Amino acid sequence: MTDDQPRVVAEITHRARQQCYRYPITDGKQTEQDVEALRAELEKNPTLGKPVQGAAGEALGLRTTRLEATSYRPALTITYAYDEPPQDAHDAPGLVRIALVTAVIIPRDGTAI
Repeated sequence: MTDDQPRVVAEITHRARQQCYRYPITDGKQTEQDVEALRAELEKNPTLGKPVQGAAGEALGLRTTRLEATSYRPALTITYAYDEPPQDAHDAPGLVRIALVTAVIIPRDGTAI
């Protein structure tokens, strides 16, 4: 992080940690470690993911990114909120909260949803 980049603190919610263990083919501990590595990356680059837009196209303050499938888990979509640091608070950090960890479901026709 350079001096001109805002400081960011990232966390994984309790619910998101639980979701790392919810899929039968998943090695939950390793999946949690993968999400933890993403958390560390988001402290360096909080706008890594794609912005989520509402039905009317408005920004919702949420972003998603994807962890590709491995031998121990399916591909995952990670949804997180990013609140930029306030402009007038020079030493206040930005905040990232990883809120959802969901498997990418691939139907029989092969299109990911």
